[in-house]
Amino acid sequence: MINTHYLPEKVSEFVEKSEFNKEITLIHENILLGTAGTLINNIDFFDDEDGMLIHADNYSLEDFNAFIKSHNERPDKCLISMITFRTDTPSTCGIVELNDQAIVVGFHEKIKKPPGNLANGAVYIISREALKIIRKKYKDATDFSLDILPKFIGKIYSFETKKTFIDIGSILNYEKANNIKNS
Repeated sequence: MINTHYLPEKVSEFVEKSEFNKEITLIHENILLGTAGTLINNIDFFDDEDGMLIHADNYSLEDFNAFIKSHNERPDKCLISMITFRTDTPSTCGIVELNDQAIVVGFHEKIKKPPGNLANGAVYIISREALKIIRKKYKDATDFSLDILPKFIGKIYSFETKKTFIDIGSILNYEKANNIKNS
């Protein structure tokens, strides 16, 4: 499922030409509901299964099968898995703190001097149990990082990618991602 709020015609045109077009559902929000609002409004899309939530401002060469495998092997108490990456600009990212089991025990969203450089990649696998909790307890949430993630501290498993992962939310990083030569 892809939210087509921004440039919906271009997204629709691209998807229509894609070999995966039959596997993609497009939704359009005239007024953005936010990352959590969109998730909650479309929670039935997951059909009582674990599901992925991916912010569109990332460029990643991660093997998503490895991420899924990691999620399936996560500690029992963890309800969400999150891709994390090392960043050179930690004050521009949500920085996580982990315990020795790679479970998130602290979360610092874009603060001046965060305690480290392990960033939230804004790529998640959310268990069906967590989706049920989100639907029931956080139905008015709008921002996933601010309104929902803090409620799951101690129940989020970190999968640190060692592959290329770039937050392309700035022109500099967008250009950097466009200059990467894939082999």
